Amino acid sequence: MKFKVLVLHGYASNGPAFSKRLAALRNACRDVADFYFPVGPHHVQALPSATNPEPGPIDPTLPIEKQPRAWWVREDNSENYVGWNESVAELREYFAAHGPFDGILGFSQGASVSSTVAATFEQPGVAPETSVPLQSAPLKFAIIVSGFVPREPNLSKLFDKPIELPSLHVIGREDAIVEPKSSEKLAKCFANARVEFHDGGHFLPTPAPWRNFVRDYIASFRPDSGVAWQNVPGPNERTDIDAPKNRI
Repeated sequence: MKFKVLVLHGYASNGPAFSKRLAALRNACRDVADFYFPVGPHHVQALPSATNPEPGPIDPTLPIEKQPRAWWVREDNSENYVGWNESVAELREYFAAHGPFDGILGFSQGASVSSTVAATFEQPGVAPETSVPLQSAPLKFAIIVSGFVPREPNLSKLFDKPIELPSLHVIGREDAIVEPKSSEKLAKCFANARVEFHDGGHFLPTPAPWRNFVRDYIASFRPDSGVAWQNVPGPNERTDIDAPKNRI
């Protein structure tokens, strides 16, 4: 039995680019899960980086894997998010075409969106856009990486009631983009949360102990797994190491 996992990229990224970044994780999980990478509907400007310190204007003609995308855009000097309706419509089409999904994994803004989606399954009447759930079958788990509670008033009210879905929260102690305390606040919104820290920043670690932990966490939701998700050995309890690269 293989699970279908919906994976939501962060702000100014896109599905193909995030899929490439998670290649090692996808390979480790190839026997337990297939991952699906939709693309946020909103074009945004690329974020400054060491290789691109002054990003140019938005160019929607670029290949999709080079287009910075987002699930919503925050209005200047406000807590309002623009574009959530469009993202719900995009996700609804994606669920219909590729679902039903067993789990959801999100990074950064995608983690906030994943948490929001999880909440809508349990409180479909709170947000009018999701009064009809994205799929009839419930999710089995969520993996939330560098997440935060959305500030938008119409979305944040989804988090007033604890979310029952089992969830794994991955938090970087040195995350300078989403502060650890923000991710911890989100984890407290889940009644069945497991939190795992790493010593890095704003990313999902993929060395062997981490990717094998994520694999085993997902596999634990199989009916015949024999191991509860709470008891899967964490990445810091493992002795897994990456095999040395072949030398010619």
